[in-house]
Amino acid sequence: MRKDIFDELIVVKRSGQRVSFNGYKIAIVIKKAYDNVFGEYDEKDVNKIYENVLDYLEKNYVDRKTINVEDIQDIIEREMKRVSEEVFTAFSEYRQKRAESRKVFKIKQQHKFAKAMEKIADSDILKTDANYSPTEILLKCGATVAGEYAKSYVIDNKFLRAHEEGRIFIHDIETFPLGKMSQIHPKLDAVLKDEDTLEDLYSHLVGLKSEIAGEINIPKIDTLLEKWAIKRFKEYLRERLISYLSLNGFNEYINVKKIEGQIDKFHDIVVDVEEFDVVIASTVVKNIFQTAIDDALRILEELIEKRLVNLFDRLNRIKDTYGFSIGFGSNKSVAGKIVNEVILRYLESDVDTTKLHFILNVVKIDDAVLERVEELLVKGRELSISFAFEDESVDYFENGIRIYENYNDDECSSLGRLVVATTSINMTRLALECMGSKDSQFMTKFDEILELVKNELLMTFEFIGNKNKDNYNYLFTGNITGDERLLPGQKVRKVIKNSNLNVGLSGLLEAVTIMREDDDERYEFLIEILKYANKKVDEFSKSTKLNFMICESCEEEVRKEFIAFDKAIYGVQKDQKNKNKYDLVSNLKSIREDYDKLSKIGLFFKGGNTIERSLQKNASISKVHKVIASYYKSGIKFVRFKNKEKVMK
Repeated sequence: MRKDIFDELIVVKRSGQRVSFNGYKIAIVIKKAYDNVFGEYDEKDVNKIYENVLDYLEKNYVDRKTINVEDIQDIIEREMKRVSEEVFTAFSEYRQKRAESRKVFKIKQQHKFAKAMEKIADSDILKTDANYSPTEILLKCGATVAGEYAKSYVIDNKFLRAHEEGRIFIHDIETFPLGKMSQIHPKLDAVLKDEDTLEDLYSHLVGLKSEIAGEINIPKIDTLLEKWAIKRFKEYLRERLISYLSLNGFNEYINVKKIEGQIDKFHDIVVDVEEFDVVIASTVVKNIFQTAIDDALRILEELIEKRLVNLFDRLNRIKDTYGFSIGFGSNKSVAGKIVNEVILRYLESDVDTTKLHFILNVVKIDDAVLERVEELLVKGRELSISFAFEDESVDYFENGIRIYENYNDDECSSLGRLVVATTSINMTRLALECMGSKDSQFMTKFDEILELVKNELLMTFEFIGNKNKDNYNYLFTGNITGDERLLPGQKVRKVIKNSNLNVGLSGLLEAVTIMREDDDERYEFLIEILKYANKKVDEFSKSTKLNFMICESCEEEVRKEFIAFDKAIYGVQKDQKNKNKYDLVSNLKSIREDYDKLSKIGLFFKGGNTIERSLQKNASISKVHKVIASYYKSGIKFVRFKNKEKVMK
């Protein structure tokens, strides 16, 4: 009965416009009021007010066809007052502010944009007791203004409405109006050019952070630093050989230029004195060469450790929700081993490394390196570390997102590519709306929301793509494949078209649980959903010649936002009592310990997903090693380990 009444009820807006009744808007208004008053609260209170409002409308508007928006807000106020005086007062004051704003700003967009100033005033950004630096205050205020600008002038209302109702989540809503991209695997070779190269690298990464909203991954740092390390080693070896030979009076009898020429030909760090047999004529000279090699290697190792630790410490101190991740473990050269040894010692130190994420490539890593990382996990060292089980041409971000396939190019690679934007779908909402209905209704709604997200991502791509190279100081300076062809004044779309537009799926576990009772049937329905999603995004890529990819949203912000919306609208569902975020689909009971099924699901997430596992306090190294080996053998691509939580199985 309730549904029939609300299907026919028309809301008259202040402008006189008539629109269909949308109950979600009521729940959102109540939730926002609670958000503005409390940091944490019981969603039952929000849902209680929402249900009371609907009950009132059902009883009092059963024979009426229209209702004014102001009347709805009056009803909301009355029900709020019964539950929370604080929320009622805040909502009432908010309505007064909006009324005054409408008197001042006659144009709708201006009236909406004024909310940016109100948000800043109502937040803690400018409070004297807030621990923000002047730069942080400026950035936070700027993000708020940019976000409200996007909502008022850039984003189509149908996309904004879906975002504000918790149907979708536009990840970079506050930053894409500035032209910021989402995530990047930059090409950094060109930065490494002189003695102070890691200082240059740090400055470059900080510059990139001003133009990237999300994570910056430094791919394969052990390979990245190899050429620079070899160059430094050859310089140190050349200097010490000449100096030691001169001190011992041998420089007049040995062809120094020939030695220098031989050193210049080295393609790795030489640690074997036999390489110089052609110019060594005695044991004394051989000892001089060995001493020079040992000293050059020692000085190089000290330099790498000093510079790398300094780089890590400084990156670790940067205050950003999405910071930096470091890929390592794929290089077995002498230089690569030195870099990996420095990273291991850094992870083994007492420094808090949790803000800087490390991603270990297990495919080519030495067993000794892997064992040391496993030992750290077993000891309970709180690390931010993941394991990747991929070919070296594939790099990952901390959240398991990957960039690899390219619709416009047969050459698959991650290096020099980025995620332009991500928008996620609340899959649980679809299931809640379709409870008790046929699968066809669910898939129809899924199809509609996929189309909506495609169009929203295209809007974002066009907005960013229409900016030109001169709008960026760092991004298009050798970091992205093909950016060397980008001339001043040219639009960046010709380069970023080879990067990703990610369609995120969140709450899949809860969605299939709602739609199916049997565990095996849940897995089969999950596969059906993923197959359909991939079919659709493949069609999107073909029609637009852009890289649309399916990924799983593992960001807590998204999963918390979606579940909070759904609890406000539908109340607390079964098995949600102690949940404050939607779960990852890899935790579905029927597949959690079935590595083959986990691997199969991962193949459908071409844009990436993550398996997140926690360690038992008394877990042994052999147990952890066995689990990691099983993941690799099963074809699982990415696992993130966490300490100090539940048991790993």
